[in-house]
Amino acid sequence: MVATSAHSRPVVPVIATALDPQITQLHSSAYRHPNQLPDGPVLVVGAGNSGAEIALDLTGTTTGGSERVVYLAGRDVGHIPPLGTWTYPLMQALGRAGTALSKRGLRGGAEPLGRIRPGALEAAGIHRLPRVAGIRGGHPLTDDGTTVDVDAVIWCTGLRPDNRFLHLPVFDTSGRLVHHRGVTAEPGLYVVGMPYQSSITSHLVGGVGKDAAHVVNRLVRCPS
Repeated sequence: MVATSAHSRPVVPVIATALDPQITQLHSSAYRHPNQLPDGPVLVVGAGNSGAEIALDLTGTTTGGSERVVYLAGRDVGHIPPLGTWTYPLMQALGRAGTALSKRGLRGGAEPLGRIRPGALEAAGIHRLPRVAGIRGGHPLTDDGTTVDVDAVIWCTGLRPDNRFLHLPVFDTSGRLVHHRGVTAEPGLYVVGMPYQSSITSHLVGGVGKDAAHVVNRLVRCPS
């Protein structure tokens, strides 16, 4: 059984190597608190859930007696409607149809914001920028041609499953582990917690249980 999560291997764009070495760089997976960063402006790259929450965490912190300037680069990913206790049941009920719609809507982008409501980023004084397209003179360059002068960059550019320990013919040409609702073509090899395994919530704490139950039932019926 592989249950190593869908988010264990940090993804950092190649352009990061071209940043001025005096600019502090962190991936979101390594961020813990604002004190990890030097004084001065910070650019958070990626406006998904991690990026938005880290940007909010940085607001209100001071550098040299004045409030830190926080930039958030990336497209607006939208918001999950506040459905209260109905959120997870509804997303699970959508099942495979919801999965297909989500993949089509996301198109490789970030998932909609969950805990952060519309207007919260702007109200906190966070400066929104277009996506980072490259590096100019050692500094981040956005899609609209703006060079961002900052002292630190936090890459909120995602994580991938880390299945490098598996030396089995269960991957497609792009490196994705091939399975059907957690069942692979390799006898005895099952997975849980993969993105969109059977529903929109398959890789989230609130949704993985349904897939785990399916895999366990399969194991009980066909243990080999």
